[in-house]
Amino acid sequence: MKIEILTRYTDKKSEVMTFLKSLEDFVADGDRASARDVEAEITDSFILLSVTRPWLADQLIKKLFKVRQVPFSTAFYEITADHRIIATCRARPVKEVLSALDVLEHLDLEAGELAGRLETRWTSRDVSIYAQYEIAIQGGVAMARIKMGTHFRESDYHCREAVSMFSLGVGLAAFSTETGELNSPPRVSSVRVEATAGVGGEDFASFLNSCPGTISFLEGLKGYQVDLKGKGNRLTVTNKKDSGAAISVSLEEPWALDRVLLSSLGALTGIKEVRAGRVIEDLVVSPDDLIKALGFKKERQFTAFSAKADQMEASYDICTKKMELKASLTWEKIAESRELFSRIENFTGRVMSFAV
Repeated sequence: MKIEILTRYTDKKSEVMTFLKSLEDFVADGDRASARDVEAEITDSFILLSVTRPWLADQLIKKLFKVRQVPFSTAFYEITADHRIIATCRARPVKEVLSALDVLEHLDLEAGELAGRLETRWTSRDVSIYAQYEIAIQGGVAMARIKMGTHFRESDYHCREAVSMFSLGVGLAAFSTETGELNSPPRVSSVRVEATAGVGGEDFASFLNSCPGTISFLEGLKGYQVDLKGKGNRLTVTNKKDSGAAISVSLEEPWALDRVLLSSLGALTGIKEVRAGRVIEDLVVSPDDLIKALGFKKERQFTAFSAKADQMEASYDICTKKMELKASLTWEKIAESRELFSRIENFTGRVMSFAV
């Protein structure tokens, strides 16, 4: 699949470049830049993007919308868009595409040809975004010209909510066979123990002076980072107005730390209980699989599901596509947490086997 996006909103250059820089294999040369699955031409008069994965196109298109205050109004905002999009992909059989069209303009079943239009829309209260697809299918290939539009005005919150809902997926799924790339792959954080605490400045200074880890200063936070033995074991310390310090503990391999250090850190922070877990984002699992295969139960909240297994809790919001896995353990048992981490990894594996 190839999706080409053209906009004249050149003030979005820095936002687009920052996003591209976050992707793998980023390279920039003059007016051109590229990353894995994305090529960009960015000039003083236009931005042209060529993307091979629909979920990446969704993220880029969202960044090209503008939310601005309505002239002579302090309460209302509007969404503006000048996107011009062309999508080219392998086509579904013409008979399957027919039912999804809003308007049929040409049909030749024997030749496998079709032309028509469909529209998708995302609405938050009174404001909406719509995408108009002009589709042509010939020789097993589909080409769609997609025009973006917006309607009416609302609060800043509802305008941004409408933008966050946008996705090419529904429209593309109507005529493309390449549906496996419509959703972004799940983003899985590492399993870690996290906790925060406030300590006195003198106590922190004493701990830092005898700490065996590697100490560095973070200019952006105006604080310290202490990298401890083991993968992903670190402390982040920032200043508090009362001359104290705020310590954030993040441990991905707590069993790699010696018990003397753990005891010293526990005495310093006064932490009695910590949470171990991970977050999985952009996760799509059907409600049928959640309930029947993974043991989740539907909660009172409309989009919420939860499960309890192996001394851990799992929560999933089917709308935001976010799952959180967490388990509590005492600080005294933190050095013995390897088995708990393994259970979280095993449960994650089961969940991912049902991810769409």
